[in-house]
Amino acid sequence: MTEKILTSDQGVTLLGGGPATPRMISDAVVLAPNLVAADGGANHLVGGELVPSAIIGDLDSLKDRDQWRAQLGDNLVHVAEQESTDFEKCLARIDAPFFVCVGFLGGRQDHGLAALHTLINDPRPIVLIGDSDVAFAAHCGVSLALEVGERISIFPMRTVRAIGGAGLKYPVDGLRMEAGAQIGVSNEAAAPGQSFGFDRPGAIVFLNAGNARDALQAQGALFHSAI
Repeated sequence: MTEKILTSDQGVTLLGGGPATPRMISDAVVLAPNLVAADGGANHLVGGELVPSAIIGDLDSLKDRDQWRAQLGDNLVHVAEQESTDFEKCLARIDAPFFVCVGFLGGRQDHGLAALHTLINDPRPIVLIGDSDVAFAAHCGVSLALEVGERISIFPMRTVRAIGGAGLKYPVDGLRMEAGAQIGVSNEAAAPGQSFGFDRPGAIVFLNAGNARDALQAQGALFHSAI
């Protein structure tokens, strides 16, 4: 069993090495106050006021490693194995009720796909925030309260069957979704409340940027924040 480096009773913001603006990072920390960097994600913090509780990864992309070692000590965690991504290395070593993740969408396509793949295998509430999207895994039933006209895209990472569905412009109940066959992108909210579910984990839901709080609540995350 992997040793936990960090245990938090609050949400954790995970910062990756992909595109991440200071505003995106600060907004994430409002929702999930405990900040952890995945390897080179810490490069976003150089010269700023935010200091991560830990940096975890294979550290091949981390700049100023000696400086971070002096500042964090044993919380600069080198994980040498190459069977998992830095994102997975972090999730495996942190015990927290939910995660808000910045710097994992919008950069290299393969890195983004790897992060989405990770979501479907971890049952905890996890939201990825990008410049245009927030994304989360629909492990079971999803309930949202988006404004009418807001985007709700569904992309299956593995074969799933939709169960139920209300408040969507295009009904999904009973729809078998599969990558390479039937997907569910560009749906949208057609009523003030939206709900749908799937027969097993495997579907990723994309919402417009700015809906991270809704995405957390849709996964049952309980949290307190300043917004």
